[in-house]
Amino acid sequence: MKIQLTNTEVGMLLIHMGIMRKEIKKALKRNYSFFEAKRQLACYDSIIDLLARVADDTKKLCYIEFSDEQKEMLASFIYSYTTIIKQEAGREKIDASDILQAFENIAARLEGRRHAYAETI
Repeated sequence: MKIQLTNTEVGMLLIHMGIMRKEIKKALKRNYSFFEAKRQLACYDSIIDLLARVADDTKKLCYIEFSDEQKEMLASFIYSYTTIIKQEAGREKIDASDILQAFENIAARLEGRRHAYAETI
């Protein structure tokens, strides 16, 4: 599935997925068998690699082809991570609305819902 992302969104995903990799690895080991956890982590890493390759591009809009497995992994990451951000923002009393909105926009495109960027296609 091809998803359209801005350079800002690609960079944001790269940073946040990179930060959370260690925690994701722990969660996968805890919730899956050894080989399944390894496979899931490889999928997670393949998303990071794909985003890193696209981030080097100077275009403002990027079209990224995700496999179904990558799409599902990315959607799961966004759902879980936004939950964490909401909890932390509430606890620390900080405004994380920009980050949450950006992740919600990406999630909408992953689900195939219409988004403002769809007008440019």
